[in-house]
Amino acid sequence: MTEEDLLSLPKVGPDEASSFLGGEPTAQYIRLWCQDGDCPFGAAKQQSKNRWTYTINRRLLIKYRRGEIPLSVPLVVMRLLDTLKEAT
Repeated sequence: MTEEDLLSLPKVGPDEASSFLGGEPTAQYIRLWCQDGDCPFGAAKQQSKNRWTYTINRRLLIKYRRGEIPLSVPLVVMRLLDTLKEAT
């Protein structure tokens, strides 16, 4: 998917963002990344116990793919690393 294709979409969610990034990270990973609040190009809002809505900023997503926004380490990964460090 090109930048022009992305900008022409009426709505961009985790599935479209993953497709734009070549399938890595996956859409599910982007959802979790947004839910943790660590995604550099998106956010999530919990609507109910099991329902979330996602907002993907197209311009930031394009900058992320170009490497203009540094990779952030998701909070869940940081917590896992901290847990492993404490266990040793």
